Amino acid sequence: MTVIANALYAEIDRLRARVGEQQTEIERLCELLWGSRCVFCGEVVGKEKKNQDIADEVLRNHVEAHPKHPLSVARARIKELEHSKAILQNLLYREREEKRAIEDAMTDLQAAYNRLQKTQGHTLHDWATLNDQTMSLRARGKELEDERDADRRREYGYSQQTVDALTADRDEWKRIALEGWWYE
Repeated sequence: MTVIANALYAEIDRLRARVGEQQTEIERLCELLWGSRCVFCGEVVGKEKKNQDIADEVLRNHVEAHPKHPLSVARARIKELEHSKAILQNLLYREREEKRAIEDAMTDLQAAYNRLQKTQGHTLHDWATLNDQTMSLRARGKELEDERDADRRREYGYSQQTVDALTADRDEWKRIALEGWWYE
């Protein structure tokens, strides 16, 4: 009986080893069945979960946490581009505001220029009028001087040479008086 018992014990041990091998294969297949494999790094994630939806969520978290995964690289690039977009939108907004301010300033300048043109037209007209009046006053002054000189000649009997000398003296005194006034 010992030979039979030994054979049975050997068969039991062999079957237990076979069951162990089968159990290992079942676990490996369960990992493949229930887990999700990252195609980038090959790691199987979520194998301890017996629900495929949870395993997929674990894979999503794995992909997001993996810094070299193409999806993570793309997300980082999207963040950079969104940041650049925000900066460019801010710059564009400021450019539009500056353009609007420049347009307002140009409108104000055009209005000021138009007012100046109207004023300049009046000023030129006023200047021409003043110039005409000055010229006529000078002419009238010359007429009055000539009349005075004629009166001097008649009243005092001065010769033209004496009147010219008196006029030259008068002009010299006038020049000296004006220079003295000008330099004081």
